[in-house]
Amino acid sequence: MSTSGHTNMKAFQRRLDAKLAKARVQTHELEARAREKKAQTEIAALQAARKLIEQIDHKRQDLEDAVSRKVDEVQNRIWAANIKLDTSLKQLASKLKSESKTRSQPRRRSKTHSRTHLAKASRTRDRLLGRDEIDS
Repeated sequence: MSTSGHTNMKAFQRRLDAKLAKARVQTHELEARAREKKAQTEIAALQAARKLIEQIDHKRQDLEDAVSRKVDEVQNRIWAANIKLDTSLKQLASKLKSESKTRSQPRRRSKTHSRTHLAKASRTRDRLLGRDEIDS
């Protein structure tokens, strides 16, 4: 969850908690007045309101649990990808290290190979400079 998403979720939870607390206080006060007047209809309505408050509170808790599970799931996927990245980088570093060791040792060429290579290079140079082979 992004920082702004986390902040929004916390703000939502604080607002909802405040509204539920206010609703609980209000229903308690209204129920006290209704009992004084023996208003059975209002008492029944307030009991229904209390049930609704509890349902909302339960849904809020379900939301928190779902968010927590989702965050855990995403964190686990990110961690697994991080481990995979670390492993790949270690393998690549090891491969490059072993290749650099084998490349750092100069390859020895035979004298014949070196003479042939020089002769070809000289002929190519002469051809590019427009010189004809006189010796041929």
